[in-house]
Amino acid sequence: GPPPPGPPPPGPPPPGPPPPSPSPTSAPAPAPAAAAAATAPVEEEISAEELARLEEENRILRDRAQAIQVRSPQSEMPGASSKPQPPAPSAPKPAAAAAAPPAVPPAAPPTPAPPPPAPVAEKKSWEALAKQVEEDQEKKQAAANASVADALQTNMDKKKKATSSPPPPPPSSMKAPVNAEKAAMDKNKVEEEAKLAAAAAEDEEMRKLIEENRKLLELTKAGEARAAEKKKQEEEEAAKKAEEEAAMAALMSEQEKLAAKKKAMEDAVAKKKADEEAAAAAKAKKEADARAAAEAKEKQKLEMIAKAKATAKENRMRNHAEAVEKAKASLAAYVESPKLIMGHDNDLFFFVPEQPVAGTEVKILFNRAISSALATRPHIKLHMGYNQWRMDPHVVELTPTSLPKSDSADWWNATFEMPEQAFHMAYAFTDGDDVWQKRDDGMDFETNIASATDELEFNNMLLEKAMEEERLAKEMAAMDEAEKKAASRRTEEEEDRVQARRDVDGTGTECLARCEGSTTGGQAGVWHSNPANPMPGQDEVTIYYNVRSSGVLRDRETATLHCGTDVWANGQELVKVMQEMPKYIVGTDELAPEEEEEEEEEE
Repeated sequence: GPPPPGPPPPGPPPPGPPPPSPSPTSAPAPAPAAAAAATAPVEEEISAEELARLEEENRILRDRAQAIQVRSPQSEMPGASSKPQPPAPSAPKPAAAAAAPPAVPPAAPPTPAPPPPAPVAEKKSWEALAKQVEEDQEKKQAAANASVADALQTNMDKKKKATSSPPPPPPSSMKAPVNAEKAAMDKNKVEEEAKLAAAAAEDEEMRKLIEENRKLLELTKAGEARAAEKKKQEEEEAAKKAEEEAAMAALMSEQEKLAAKKKAMEDAVAKKKADEEAAAAAKAKKEADARAAAEAKEKQKLEMIAKAKATAKENRMRNHAEAVEKAKASLAAYVESPKLIMGHDNDLFFFVPEQPVAGTEVKILFNRAISSALATRPHIKLHMGYNQWRMDPHVVELTPTSLPKSDSADWWNATFEMPEQAFHMAYAFTDGDDVWQKRDDGMDFETNIASATDELEFNNMLLEKAMEEERLAKEMAAMDEAEKKAASRRTEEEEDRVQARRDVDGTGTECLARCEGSTTGGQAGVWHSNPANPMPGQDEVTIYYNVRSSGVLRDRETATLHCGTDVWANGQELVKVMQEMPKYIVGTDELAPEEEEEEEEEE
C-alpha cells in the first residue's frame, strides 16, 4: 500500500544513482516491498561504517551464493544448464555531492530453486558423465572467477570513495528508511544463510554421491584396467605361448629338416662311398683282370719265349752238334797241299773248317804276301777275343806252312781251341811290335761262330758270374775283416797278459789292487769267491770284490779282473771287466743310502 504519512523532506531528495537494471536472467525485486522498506519507521540509527560493513557482508554472501550456484550439484548433473549464472547486482556507487546520503542497495532477489536433476541416461557410462561434469565445472569456475573479480573491483572502488570523501551523516528524516533497509538486509541475510546452508547440505550430499560415484567409477576403471591388464597379460602369454609353440614347431621342423638333410647327406655319403667302393672294386677287379690278363699274356709270352728259346736252343744244339761233326771231319781231312788253298788266291786269310765251331779246334791260314802291313814282317801273331772282347782275350803265334810260295802266296797258319760259350770272335793280326793288319776301315775283323750259346744266354751267364764273384768278394772281405779282428783281439790279449805278468811281478806302474794271500776262498770285507773252493774243470767261479776296500781303485768307474792258475805258470789266462752290483751295508741285507737314492732317482 502507500507509505504512511510522515514529515515531508526539507527539500527535494538529493540526486542519486538510478537503481540498477535487473539482469535479464535474475528475478527483479518487487517495487512495493522496496518502497515499504524505504518508508518504514526505523527504531535505531545506523552509522555509515556499519552500513558499509553490512553492504560488504551482503556482497560477500551474494558472491558465495553465486559461487555455490555455479558449482551446485544440480548444475553438475546431466541435463542441467551449463551456462554460468550472472553475478548479483553490485551496490550503487555514492553520489558525487558531499551532502547526498548513501544510497541504499536494493535487497538481493531470492535465489530461484534449482530445477530437479534430470534422470541419467542408462546407456551413458560414468566415464562420459565424469568427463562432461569436469568440462562443466571448468566453464562455471571460469565464470565465477570473472564475477568475483568484478565484485572485488567494485568493492575496492567503494572503499576508495568512502575514504576520500566520507558521506555526511544522514538527516533524521532518512533514519527510518535506513533502519527499514537494515532490517530487510538482515532478513535477506538470514534467508540467504539458510538457503546457503540448505544448498551447502545439498551440495555436500551431492558431493558425497559424486565422490561415491567417482570411487565406484575408479573401482570400475581399476577393475576394467585389471581385467584389461589380465586380458592383455593372458593375450601376451597366449601370444608368447603361441610364439614359443611356433618357435618350437619351427625348431622341430628345422630339426626334422636338419635330420632329414643329415640323413640325406649320410645317405649320399654312404651312396657315394658305396659307389666309390663299387667303382674301386670294379677298378680293382678290372686292374686285377688286366693284371691277370697281362700276367697271363706275359706268362704266355714268356712261355712262348722260353719255348722259342728252348726250340732255338735245341736247334742251336742240333746245328752245333752237326757243325762239330763237320768240323772234326774237315780237320781230319786237312792236308797241306795246293788243293787246300784252291779258291783263296785273293783271300788274306781263311779258316778250316770255313765256319768256326765252338768247342772245337780251328785252323787259320794267313797269306803274308798280300798283307799291306805285315808282308815283310818276320813275326805274325793273331790277337783275338770272344763275344765282343768280353771273353778270353788272348794271342796266338802263326807259323809258316809247307805250301808253295810265290809273289802272291806266303801262307802262315795257327791252330787254337774255340770256347764252348763263344758265339762271336773279334781279331786282328800284328807282328808284336805295334804293327797291325786290320780292315780297311781300321776296325777289327769279326766272325760269327757256330755255337749252342747265343748273346742273351751269354749275358745271363755273365750276370750270374758277376753276382757270384761279388758274393765271393764279400765273403772274402768278411773273412779278412774277421781275421783282422781276431788278430787284433789276440794282440790285445797278449798285451794284457804281458801287462798282467808285469803287474804280478811288481814291474808295472798301473793302479793295482792285490788280494793278500788267502787260500780259503776270500778275505772278509775285501773279496770272496763262490764257491769258496772250486773244483778244477767242474765249477764256474764268481769273484766278488769290494772296490771301497782299495785305496787305488776306490774312485775308479770300472774294475778289471786279471786271472791266472798255478802261480801264473800258464801266464795270464783270463782278463774280464767286473760288473757293478748293488751296494749293501756291511753285515746286513739293507741297501746303502746312496744306492737307495740312486734307485729313487731311477724310479
